[in-house]
Amino acid sequence: MDKYKVNGEINSSNVQLVLQDGKMIGIIPIFEALQRAEQEDLDLVEVSSKKDGIPVCKLMDYGKLKYKNSKQKKPSHKDKVKEIRFGFQIADHDLEVKNNKVVSLLEHGRKVKYVIELRGRQMGYISQAKDKIENSLLSFEGKAKWDNVKITKGGSFCRMMTVLNPI
Repeated sequence: MDKYKVNGEINSSNVQLVLQDGKMIGIIPIFEALQRAEQEDLDLVEVSSKKDGIPVCKLMDYGKLKYKNSKQKKPSHKDKVKEIRFGFQIADHDLEVKNNKVVSLLEHGRKVKYVIELRGRQMGYISQAKDKIENSLLSFEGKAKWDNVKITKGGSFCRMMTVLNPI
């Protein structure tokens, strides 16, 4: 139920009342339930409506309920895969910096797509590039699991990649 009926929006003469702690009170008139909600500085929220029966209402803070529901709907950034790319001629120190970033992402539970790209004349060094990426992957031993390196070729472009999953 996306939209809850709250306080005056509930159009029934009687309601089945549940307290904030979950204790069931029973069937009482709506005005009595609204009065009780006002005394306890809470809202009367219809949590279950029955077509031919009496609706179930609970005393609760409606603002907290809306906040909790909004937090559940938002996707987490951890679901996304972060891509780390570098070229074949990357300097050792630069590769070390990128590997440190990968380790940081893995420690935070993120998946990482690890990619090396070859362009133009670098296409003649595919075997060396594969060795380079496989040697780099050894630095993540014990921190991540990965599948074989996949090679994608197209024209004057080659891409080697694997996805690192945190352990």
